[in-house]
Amino acid sequence: MKKINAVLILVIIGMMTAACSTSVNKSTTTHVKDLVQSDVFGVLPEAGQEIVVYNNPEEIEGEYLELATVNIQETAQKSSTENMMEMLKKEAKNLGGNGVILVESKTNEKGSAVTKEVKAIAVFALDKMPAKNQFVLL
Repeated sequence: MKKINAVLILVIIGMMTAACSTSVNKSTTTHVKDLVQSDVFGVLPEAGQEIVVYNNPEEIEGEYLELATVNIQETAQKSSTENMMEMLKKEAKNLGGNGVILVESKTNEKGSAVTKEVKAIAVFALDKMPAKNQFVLL
């Protein structure tokens, strides 16, 4: 009887431990494809300003340069849209851009894993250029 109680207690403890522990698997893949020549990036103003996320190109006032397409795919048990947007902003800033146009966003759930994929275009909107760097057209 003591052996059965001891085994039963060990089984219960094992089940509780398995239920409380979760494995968090997270993988992120980022693909960037340049749309303009790399020498253009050197003449753009520093990207110390906030990166703006646009849902479509019509939201941008005035002209803009398309710098690169950015595709981010993340697979995790819990994937957040805010994290994906921050990764897009970081990529745009690294490319010298000041904005991101969202092209496509997909979510696929398989069991406990969630795969999110976001496609966007990193842009440099000329209307968001800091005043000290703006050009005067005559």
